[in-house]
Amino acid sequence: MDDSEGCWNYSVYDGTCVERESSNLFYEEKQLLRSMVDQALSDLGVAELKKDAYNWIMDARSEGAFSFNFACAFLGLDSDCIREGIRKILDSGVKIKRSRRRTKRVKKRGVISHPSKTHST
Repeated sequence: MDDSEGCWNYSVYDGTCVERESSNLFYEEKQLLRSMVDQALSDLGVAELKKDAYNWIMDARSEGAFSFNFACAFLGLDSDCIREGIRKILDSGVKIKRSRRRTKRVKKRGVISHPSKTHST
C-alpha cells in the first residue's frame, strides 16, 4: 500500500498501516464501546451505580471518545431514542433489572496489590 491510498487502520505500536477485511474493521473498538453501553444499561438496575450510569447516558452534550453519544454514533445507534426509552421506562416506575449477561472474565493468575504496601515474607 502506498501513501496515496491512505491508511484505514493505523498501528499505534509500530506506526505501520494494517489492512483488515472490511467486516473486521474496528472490531475491537466496537466491542469496547458495545460493552460500555451494555454495562451502563445494566448499571441502571443497581442502586449504587444507577446515578453514574444515568448521568453518563443522559449527557447529550458530551462528544468525547468515551461519551455515550460517541459510542452510539460509532455503533450506529440512535442515542436520543435510547435516552427517550430509558426516560419512559423510569417514569413508568418499572424496575430495571441488572443484565445477567456477563463479559468474559480473565482467569485469575495472581494477586495485584498496591505498590506502596509492603509484604512480609
